[in-house]
Amino acid sequence: MPRRGYNESLKDGMSEEMQGSFELERQRQEELSDGLLDSVKELKERQKMMGLTLDKDDKVVDDIDGQLAKNLNRVQATNVTLKKEVDSYNRTSMIMFLLLFVVSFMFFGIFVFMRLFPKPKGA
Repeated sequence: MPRRGYNESLKDGMSEEMQGSFELERQRQEELSDGLLDSVKELKERQKMMGLTLDKDDKVVDDIDGQLAKNLNRVQATNVTLKKEVDSYNRTSMIMFLLLFVVSFMFFGIFVFMRLFPKPKGA
């Protein structure tokens, strides 16, 4: 004699109203299970899409990181060149001020010399 399941043995002792209620609950459980299964499938699909999006974002971040490293190297090289130019400008401006001082000193020296020793009037 085959063994009957728990649900079948319960159905034998139930009234039709209870059996209908039992079937309704079983259908609700199946609907909920189907809805849960659909939700799990959708969650899996979204997880895959998020994984792909994160991979793309990771590539973009790596590209940006590489570009930033290149730009940093260029800025550092430009900074070294700029420092050399500024040092050169400082030396050049010091030489210009020294020359201006020498020319001014010579001008005033000649001016004083001309005042001290004027040109003879008859010459």
